Amino acid sequence: MKKENLDQINKIDREIKEIDNFLYNYGRKNRSIGLTIYKQDSFLSMKLKGYGVLGEIEIALSSELNGKLIEMVQEYRKSLVDKQDRLWGQE
Repeated sequence: MKKENLDQINKIDREIKEIDNFLYNYGRKNRSIGLTIYKQDSFLSMKLKGYGVLGEIEIALSSELNGKLIEMVQEYRKSLVDKQDRLWGQE
């Protein structure tokens, strides 16, 4: 196996571990209690860092967007695993 293939495999493996950690933490949060108390419809939020005179902005994502985002992350993880398998198969 070529060293560059091994380096790519290790890089992909680290990225897969980060995605798995995100999905694991997302899955084990008990969101329903907090959402009913605060009457919210969003699970995730994004923070945009301020720049210059603009302050930090926080955007709450709706349940539908959260689901789409998680699906995209899962699809991306699957594509990384496929790419990693192809690299393992190369000599």
